[in-house]
Amino acid sequence: MVNNLKPRVEGYPAYLEKIKKSIEAEQDSAKRAALQKKLKSQTQRYENYKKQLAKYEKYHNNSKANMDTLDRDQNVFRTINKPIKSLYTIDDESLVRYQKYKKNQDPDYDIDKPTEAEPFTFSLNKPVNLTDNKIDDFIRIQSSYITLDNLTLIDDRALLPNPNNDKNINAHWDAIQLIPQKEIVKTSHGKAAFDQMAGAMINNLTITNNKIIGYKTPLQGIFMSDGLVKDINIKNNTLLTQGGHSITLTGVTGSNSNISNNNFLKFSNTPTPVIQLDPFRIGGNMLREGLVYVTGFDGTSLNYGSVEHSNNKLYTMPNSEKANVSRGIINFTKSTSEKSVNLIDNRQSIPDKYKLDSVALTEFRYADFKSAWFSATIASFANDDPEGLQGLRNWLGGIGSNYHVSLANQILNDGSLRNTSISMLRSTLLRVWILKRVALRHGNIISATFSNTIDRRKWEDIFKKYLLRGLEITN
Repeated sequence: MVNNLKPRVEGYPAYLEKIKKSIEAEQDSAKRAALQKKLKSQTQRYENYKKQLAKYEKYHNNSKANMDTLDRDQNVFRTINKPIKSLYTIDDESLVRYQKYKKNQDPDYDIDKPTEAEPFTFSLNKPVNLTDNKIDDFIRIQSSYITLDNLTLIDDRALLPNPNNDKNINAHWDAIQLIPQKEIVKTSHGKAAFDQMAGAMINNLTITNNKIIGYKTPLQGIFMSDGLVKDINIKNNTLLTQGGHSITLTGVTGSNSNISNNNFLKFSNTPTPVIQLDPFRIGGNMLREGLVYVTGFDGTSLNYGSVEHSNNKLYTMPNSEKANVSRGIINFTKSTSEKSVNLIDNRQSIPDKYKLDSVALTEFRYADFKSAWFSATIASFANDDPEGLQGLRNWLGGIGSNYHVSLANQILNDGSLRNTSISMLRSTLLRVWILKRVALRHGNIISATFSNTIDRRKWEDIFKKYLLRGLEITN
């Protein structure tokens, strides 16, 4: 991976010249040979550094003349050499790079990872106009104790041709996407992971004083689909988006969240924005085995606390203002109407459109579940939950035959992997199914309410034979 810190190459020519002079002056043949070997290795190192610097300047569009703008423009956080399709990524890795960069500038710089007392603020001194369709998101936030402040994000991309109405084209573009950092620990059976699908969490996030402008494409505003966020503040932002979500967050927990004083814009032909809170879901949106939503916690480690919200306004702008708005210039006095934007809190219920495919968990014991998932192996799963293992085998036998099913069965039957953490197995089918099963054993299981017998039977066909085999349903 390209090092995001400026390679320190300036002193190398003088250093190499010093070694050469030492070789000329050295009389001892053994020492002379050692110096020649050192010269060769250091020359190679210098050449590598020069190549590294060239890559650095290519990716960051910086030269020695404007290196002093790097800190201000936050280019340390530009996403490079990763499959993540976002312009900026703020995660634990990029924060470490930032700390090293600051230390390189100032030896007295000693701030470690961001904390609640000293959060890290990401800010840009100029608007960002995104024109590259290869990038999905402006910014992805994965770390805790982050503040996004004073950003102007303008989506200038054009829609890609989509003659076959492929839902994956021109979709899932977010201005700010929240994806909690994966937590990896060492256990008695090797490494184990706890990612956003399991319930990884972002703590203390602030998004304030930003402009998000995207009415030409289906850009979404502030979005989080998986994982948890504890204590989030979204204030004093201006948003104009055309995607399916203006502000949509899953799994908002804690007691210090606030979504207030935000201004939403729309034109006559753009969707009406909403603020929506959804329940945390275990294992993502894989429908084949059923969805698992956490609609309530036991209160010992987490809870769905209240979210303060006030003075969120929607302004309908005339089409004549599109040119100004597209440059981030917004004159609210030009609006043709003004009304309040309400917050829709769905955290304690299964989404209606998924009720036939979902089960809810209340009194969810989050801390116990997390500990159980870290320690889960195929061997422990078979020993602790034989009904679950049989349900899994039955389910795999009924969903057809393909590479993914074959891989799952191969891993289940491979004795050498019995003591490997399930979270580290390369079969997504196994990881997600067992993750949901482990979660279901750490809360009270609630089914949706059905208006007819047919819907009830459809739900039972999905769940009772497989994922809920042997488990008690509270209602």
